[in-house]
Amino acid sequence: MSQVNQHKHGKKISRKTLFRILGIEIAILVVLASLVLLSTSRQVIMESLAEIKNLHAANFIASDAPGLPGVSPEEIQARLEDEGLSCESLGEDEEGRYHLKCSKTKDSLNIETLILGQSEERVDLIDININQSGEASDDVAGLYLCEISSLMSDNTGKNAACNWIRQTLPEIQDANDVHKNTFAGIRHILYGKPESRSLELGRLP
Repeated sequence: MSQVNQHKHGKKISRKTLFRILGIEIAILVVLASLVLLSTSRQVIMESLAEIKNLHAANFIASDAPGLPGVSPEEIQARLEDEGLSCESLGEDEEGRYHLKCSKTKDSLNIETLILGQSEERVDLIDININQSGEASDDVAGLYLCEISSLMSDNTGKNAACNWIRQTLPEIQDANDVHKNTFAGIRHILYGKPESRSLELGRLP
């Protein structure tokens, strides 16, 4: 009878075995928690990398996007005429781009600015040319390039752009030597021989 009761209740689990089972379960929980943390960390890292990639892409798009935001041909013409330049419309070319030319001649200095856009209301590219006869001066060229480029928009990159123009001009001695930079999301291209310096702002689509 006692043997039947013992078989009925089954064997008792020892305390040592119970602790061993609890230890295994705790270890499994620790491993699972670690995997969760690792997965979360990986997800955070991947999201951060994606944000960085998107940021770089946004900067690239902003710096390489066509057009000069915030200005119109009429506004640019008015500003240049206030500086003594005479402007005339050259109409539409074969590719559907509209041209506006503003120029001024003073002694041995000729200033010419060409504004191009995909429509009459749009400005995509501004080409500023400073031509000097006789002995060319980068100080003179830099002065007018800075003044005219600063008229194009009210952005925070004016001072940085002017400093870059003044510092870069002496480095350009060859017509094929082209320097590029971006200020306030607008592409700047500086080139030309000492007697004929040019600065391009923006780009055509």
